[in-house]
Amino acid sequence: FAGDRKLLQGVELEIHDGRGGSVTVSGIEGQFDVSDKRARLSGDVTVKSETEGLSLTTGTLFYDDERDMLFTADDIVFSVGGLSGQGRGMNYMISDRQIKIPDRVSLRVSAADAVHPTTISSGDMVAALENNSAVFTENVRMERGGGDVLYANYLKVQFDDKRKALRQLNAFGDVIATRAPGPDAAVHEMRSDSLVSTFSGARGELREAELTGRLEHPG
Repeated sequence: FAGDRKLLQGVELEIHDGRGGSVTVSGIEGQFDVSDKRARLSGDVTVKSETEGLSLTTGTLFYDDERDMLFTADDIVFSVGGLSGQGRGMNYMISDRQIKIPDRVSLRVSAADAVHPTTISSGDMVAALENNSAVFTENVRMERGGGDVLYANYLKVQFDDKRKALRQLNAFGDVIATRAPGPDAAVHEMRSDSLVSTFSGARGELREAELTGRLEHPG
């Protein structure tokens, strides 16, 4: 940092979110640039927000007061409500209630009483905490139940208020839906341009699915 820089040990930074809540960031070491209103924390960095139900850990984290943003290029591990996962890099826009993970995203949805949680992996993810939704792009793969798998170029998922169960998904671009093998051990696959599905109940059970555009049944 340039300007009036302060170096501290055992740092805890509290950031007010403008809605009556706060985000607490802590680390082993901290560097603060008073003039630029920026901070750098390193060593076992944790981020917690009770209002968002958010918990996150990483190696190094930066805070930019002007943009009201936390960001890192390091690997992260996080949980928010019933969602948990990991990725590489993060931008957390506190006022906008938006989290972007630009690389190696892996998300787990632990619905109530679900024996097999839903898992989603992708190249990147943008999560909107305000409306409990997330958009995944680049090599998206979602697995539900005992082996039902969905592939797509783009996937938007709407969660319930507690972020523990799916409510709706919209998939676009080279959509492939594969059902788990049945008694005949055959894998059933469908391909289309897009898929819209709705879910209900505490476990996010599938209620309706509609495939549109080019439709193929390879198997």
